[in-house]
Amino acid sequence: MSRNRNLDKHILTLLEKPIIPLNKKILDGYANVKKLVPGLYQSIQFDDQHIRAKTHQVNINVDGEDFNIGILLIELDLSKGQAKIYNLTNTVNGYPHPHVNDNSEICLGNISAGLRQMLGEFEIYGALELLHKFIHEYNEDDAYQKIQYWNDPDYCEEDDEYERCRESGSYGRICLDCSDSYCPYYERALEECIENISFENCVTCRDRCEAGIELLQECHDENPQNCMICSYSSCPYYKKSEEGVTNETVTA
Repeated sequence: MSRNRNLDKHILTLLEKPIIPLNKKILDGYANVKKLVPGLYQSIQFDDQHIRAKTHQVNINVDGEDFNIGILLIELDLSKGQAKIYNLTNTVNGYPHPHVNDNSEICLGNISAGLRQMLGEFEIYGALELLHKFIHEYNEDDAYQKIQYWNDPDYCEEDDEYERCRESGSYGRICLDCSDSYCPYYERALEECIENISFENCVTCRDRCEAGIELLQECHDENPQNCMICSYSSCPYYKKSEEGVTNETVTA
């Protein structure tokens, strides 16, 4: 929303210009567009229906990390009021940019109508300036492809799932029950479980560790009579008295 709001403001500023004759507008626009080279673009080419602008190297900084997106080609189709973006050097999984789909179509959200209007009114300078701003911004929530892939082709989104699971409070016994050996936190699950050892966890555990066995032993030794009324049938001391006589044996 923040990215779209900034781009919306930019569009409104560009469109709030006095209307001038179309021929003069095109000529003035052409002169202004040339000013975008070499500051914002390497080169800009024109034909009857298209304008193609080649960018410099595009890098996006996210949380202090620079991501090399590549050199892009922005193609404006004036007959359709449409813009497409191609990656000339670093396409990732078929995507030219995090916010451009594999058909080179741009995800501009609610500003797409404004861009079409700018192209329809031959506001080429403003459109190219807007798109230059667009390709240097990133929003994880509406990305076609996460930006992490541009620095790491082997990036796995499951890493995010593990982080979210961890942040939600999953550790120790919960991780042991999950038993996902690919999880980066699984290796320490047993250690964390022992660090936070509890009767409730140990008495219901399927695979008791040595610490768990000792805890249940201590519970029984401290008050064996409680074992006769305990409701945890999974406990090895369930219904056992101090002498090891079960409730069923006494009844018989």
